Amino acid sequence: MLITDGCVNNEKEIVNWGKDQAGSVRIFTLGIGPYCNKYFLKMLSMWTRGYNDHTMDTKNIGHKILGLMSKTIVPVCMNVEIETISKITVYPFCCPDLFAGAPLMICGVSDKMIGPANFLFKATDLMGNAMAMSLPMDDKITEFPTEYLSAYYQLDALIGLSWLTGEKKHTKQAIEMSVAWNLPCPFTQTITGASKGQ
Repeated sequence: MLITDGCVNNEKEIVNWGKDQAGSVRIFTLGIGPYCNKYFLKMLSMWTRGYNDHTMDTKNIGHKILGLMSKTIVPVCMNVEIETISKITVYPFCCPDLFAGAPLMICGVSDKMIGPANFLFKATDLMGNAMAMSLPMDDKITEFPTEYLSAYYQLDALIGLSWLTGEKKHTKQAIEMSVAWNLPCPFTQTITGASKGQ
């Protein structure tokens, strides 16, 4: 468990170390206040299938720490994988484990769907038993803005990957996503205004 309220030396090296340890360790991260690098903490917990949280209120630290500790005790599903017939890019890039009290949000993007509109959810339960469920992909849900939420998760993952790798292609993808969905990001600026008479 990593708890910090500021910058950490060798952040990228720590994340890459975490990626190498991902099969045997889960890292839970908690950022406190405005000065910690949220992308460092998110990427570290993501690549190790852990959990990330953040608080701006120092009075809330104890509650947040207890919440993280309770999640380490009760993993519901581990080593989560998503399989489809179509080629799908999954966000986050490494599927996190499912912990009690923490929703599991996985988004997928595909240019062209092939075959039945469902996917295979595979994981390991607390006792180490393999489990698999075939679940439908429904693009007709209108009660909840799933497309907008999916875009937010994609953008967040792309910003983190751009920070970690320094590759311009990820920065470009993040900019395109930010502009297309009117979502602010570190690489774009939001400008508001009104035309005359409105």
